[in-house]
Amino acid sequence: MSLLLAAAASASAASPDTALVLGLVLAGVAVFLFVLEFLIPSGGLIALLCALAAIGSVGAFFAHDPIWGLAALALYALLAPVAIVFGVKVWASSPLGRRMILRATESGSELDPTDRSIARGTAPDASLAALVGRVGRTVTPLRPVGFVRIEGRRLDAVADFGVIDAEVEVEVIDARDNALRVRPRASG
Repeated sequence: MSLLLAAAASASAASPDTALVLGLVLAGVAVFLFVLEFLIPSGGLIALLCALAAIGSVGAFFAHDPIWGLAALALYALLAPVAIVFGVKVWASSPLGRRMILRATESGSELDPTDRSIARGTAPDASLAALVGRVGRTVTPLRPVGFVRIEGRRLDAVADFGVIDAEVEVEVIDARDNALRVRPRASG
């Protein structure tokens, strides 16, 4: 950043028009880097360079004339939020954005139809309340949430208390919020 400010200061010492040209060039670089940030995943490094170029351009504009500096500062303050929102919306529909943003459902061919309907937030084809009192087996550990298999169906389940290991026989004690509440079946 000090390098950009030093360049702006040396430009103002040479000629006021040089500071104006430097400010315009740095503003163009800032816009280019802003667009590049949405195209190349850089972990924010390009955005940092964009911010430094914008700050340098404001410094160069102030070196040319305080009115130009204030105008550039006001323009950045007004347009930056709008550009960021627009950029994120465009990026989210780009191929890169679609790969990076998690979707509500995936094309889960390993899921049975009941699982896909639960993932979409719709009611499963059979009422979960009808499974109260049934016995099944845990597919995954319930810590406290996991999956159980009841009557051949893999369903979301919540442990009534504590942790239930995988492959443990469980009994359904309640059904709510598209999940079953289960507890280990008493042996005997």
